[in-house]
Amino acid sequence: YLYRQIKENQIDENYTAQLEQANNLFPNIDYAVFQ
Repeated sequence: YLYRQIKENQIDENYTAQLEQANNLFPNIDYAVFQ
C-alpha cells in the first residue's frame, strides 16, 4: 500500500503518520543531523 502511494505520488499522510507511530524504531533520532 505504501509502495503504491509513493509510486503514484499520492501519499496518505494520516496513514503514514499511523505507520510512523506504530513502527518507529528510533523515536528520539534527530533527522536534521543526517541531512
